[in-house]
Amino acid sequence: MIDSIGRDVDVIIRDKYYLESIGYSVYMVMVYSDLKICVDRVENRERSYDKKITIKSWYDAYSNIVTYKRAFKDKFMLIQTDLIEPIDIYIKDFLQ
Repeated sequence: MIDSIGRDVDVIIRDKYYLESIGYSVYMVMVYSDLKICVDRVENRERSYDKKITIKSWYDAYSNIVTYKRAFKDKFMLIQTDLIEPIDIYIKDFLQ
């Protein structure tokens, strides 16, 4: 598993081809989060933060979707988190 923001296409594609060359089947799962949600999450972390870097990284990553689809073909999946209900609702119900 390679965990990446997805902004550096060259690194991800290079790693994909390398892993395939040594026999691995390679898939890509990209998780889409709305820009506002991303900014809010990063702002709420307990570390230094530059909003401009978060915004640039977000645009860099999602501008690469077409490139990733071409490279991974049917082994590319985009998951939109804004369409998924928050799991904490279910956890609260379960714990009560």
